[in-house]
Amino acid sequence: MKHYLVAYDGNWADEFNIYFHTVMDENELTRSKELVNKWEEDWYEFGFGSNEELEISKEDMLECLENARELTEDEYEVLFQLDLTHISFGDGLNFDCIIGYDED
Repeated sequence: MKHYLVAYDGNWADEFNIYFHTVMDENELTRSKELVNKWEEDWYEFGFGSNEELEISKEDMLECLENARELTEDEYEVLFQLDLTHISFGDGLNFDCIIGYDED
């Protein structure tokens, strides 16, 4: 089975670098694209810190998914063994909550 590294790299108000990533298989990647394409809004706000909000656009999220990098089996195994297949920003800002897995 093929695995893909999907990463978001952004910045909030030139104060915070925002980075998170996940590893998806082909089915998860396809499903994620379908879910983001169903977003009713062009962007969503996600809170972090005490009063900061990050705006993530539908366009940016689709770009992340389209630019997913296929991993070799060795690369996947290293990430898996080191428990680095899912990295969140702050307290839970990650692809699962953004794409909508938690709402299924």
